[in-house]
Amino acid sequence: MVATLQGLGWRRSISTAVVAISVWLLGLLSAFSFSALAEFRPLFGRNIFELVSSIPPDIFLPLGGLLFATFAAWVMPQALVVKALCVGDGGYVMWRNLVRWVSIPLTFIVLLGGLL
Repeated sequence: MVATLQGLGWRRSISTAVVAISVWLLGLLSAFSFSALAEFRPLFGRNIFELVSSIPPDIFLPLGGLLFATFAAWVMPQALVVKALCVGDGGYVMWRNLVRWVSIPLTFIVLLGGLL
């Protein structure tokens, strides 16, 4: 995040301070979810702590896996996959079909479960 702000022309010290304060405030909101903000439930009936602790594993991890699997199975060149997996053409076809027709749909179901 600091590097992104630096890329926008901000000085490193200012960027670091802004990121540190933002993270601190988010942590403070999470801590207050157990006391002063216990009844504040802004999204899906969850308090700030529940949102911060559930969104990454429930949404971002399956979404990242889905994007990675889609890239690997549909975009990556066959030669690169064969070299990385140390398999022949038969192993590649089996891997590709498993990722395309089993892993991607199952990961999508996990993502939908996290959204519901």
